[in-house]
Amino acid sequence: VPSGRGSLDKVILRYKAFIELVKGRNAESDVSLETVTVEQIELARDELRRDVMLHQLEVRKVALMEKATDTDIMNCEGALEDLEEVVERTKNEIVELKQQLATERLIRSRREEYNALAKVANIQTVPRKQTETSLVDGRRQLEELRDNKLQTEHEMDIREKQFQLLMQSVFDLKSTLAEDAPKEIDHRDKYDGRGSSDSVNMGAGDMIL
Repeated sequence: VPSGRGSLDKVILRYKAFIELVKGRNAESDVSLETVTVEQIELARDELRRDVMLHQLEVRKVALMEKATDTDIMNCEGALEDLEEVVERTKNEIVELKQQLATERLIRSRREEYNALAKVANIQTVPRKQTETSLVDGRRQLEELRDNKLQTEHEMDIREKQFQLLMQSVFDLKSTLAEDAPKEIDHRDKYDGRGSSDSVNMGAGDMIL
């Protein structure tokens, strides 16, 4: 208990003063010469008793305060334990939330990739059908062009051969005409001479007849 009202130091001082008065009273043999009266001893006793009672009150107060302090400490310790549990639980929740967030981000990322791939697939599906149709048409047109080319080449080959034959025929005809021209002239000449003789002979015969 601190020094002051109801303090142990004050009780000790009161007790020492009371003892000194009692000793002084007992040491005096002549009552007429006594310096310590009974009233002083009783007053000192009452003061000592009061200080003892005050000290006891202070002790009880301190005990109650200590008990309250212990209770507060226990409450604080309990609150601290609760707080530590809350902190630990919060940490676990944070870890779980981080994992959940990472999972959701992964799911969202994969969903976005899936949607992007699906969009690309949907975009490519229609053109693919159109492309297949276009390929079929292109192949058909290519076959037609190839057939036309072959037919044209065949016709050109035939025409070229016909032209060559025609040119050969013209050349042969020219050659034949060139060779037959002198013979024809010679034949005419012979024919013209033989015809004149026959006319003369025929005239003479007619005359003979």
